[in-house]
Amino acid sequence: MTKSNWSRRAGAVAIAVAVTALAGCGSSGTAASGDVTFDGQPVDDGGIVFVPDGGADATQVGASIHDGKYAIDDGRGLRPGKYKVQITWMKKTGKKFQGADGIEDEKLQVLPPRFNTETTQTAEVKRGKNTISFTLTK
Repeated sequence: MTKSNWSRRAGAVAIAVAVTALAGCGSSGTAASGDVTFDGQPVDDGGIVFVPDGGADATQVGASIHDGKYAIDDGRGLRPGKYKVQITWMKKTGKKFQGADGIEDEKLQVLPPRFNTETTQTAEVKRGKNTISFTLTK
C-alpha cells in the first residue's frame, strides 16, 4: 500500500469515527406534544415541565403551552422514562397594571397546586414521538 493510499484510508476511518460519535450527541430521538385543558377550556398561556420521577437518568424539560397545545422537540433532552408533570396557567384577570414595560395584563395562577407545586400528574415517555395530553378538572 502506498503512503498516499494509507493516508486516504486513515482519513476515511477518522471521518467515519467522527460521524459515528456525533450521531449519539444532541438528540435523544424522543419528543412529546399534546393538548392541555382545564375544565374543558384550553390552557392558553401556561407552562409544562416534565420532572424525572425517582432515579430516572434525565433532567427536567419544559415548554410553553399556547392555545391548549405544547411541544417538546427531540433536541431538548427529553429521555424515555417516568415523569411527574407540573402544569401552570397564568390566566388574565381582565385587570391592567403599570409594569416595567408599560401597561400590562394582570395574570394569576388558576390551577390548583396538585397540578404544579404538589403535582399528582404523571406521564411515561417512550422513545420516539409521544402524544401525551392532559385533561385537568377541579
